[in-house]
Amino acid sequence: MKNTSSISIIFDGDCLMCNSFLKLLDTCCEKSKSSIYAYPSIDIYQKYNNIDSSDFMSLSRESSNTIIAIKPGSKPFTMSRAIEVIFISSHSLPLKIIAYSMKTIPYAIKDCIYRFIAKNRRKILFFQR
Repeated sequence: MKNTSSISIIFDGDCLMCNSFLKLLDTCCEKSKSSIYAYPSIDIYQKYNNIDSSDFMSLSRESSNTIIAIKPGSKPFTMSRAIEVIFISSHSLPLKIIAYSMKTIPYAIKDCIYRFIAKNRRKILFFQR
């Protein structure tokens, strides 16, 4: 059973950028003993958490284009909001500083940047297989 301070992350399991992000997150969270659970697809998340698929109909379309963060008792977060929630939940001081710095930028701008990176993530030189 997950505790209330845990967070679940649904990401594109085939994306090298997403996997690299989770590896960095894992390294940062290892020291702080944060409870972060990663799922490479929404279907796997639903299977392991016994959730009815109708609850996630709207997120199913987005799940391959964005990262989704889910905290117990809260609505799912997507795009830049998900990144902020993940960083804050990590209990890692450097990631929390980044998250709180991100809060100074309007969501419209952050989400625009997020969509651009998500759309072009497979073209970025560092994250090609």
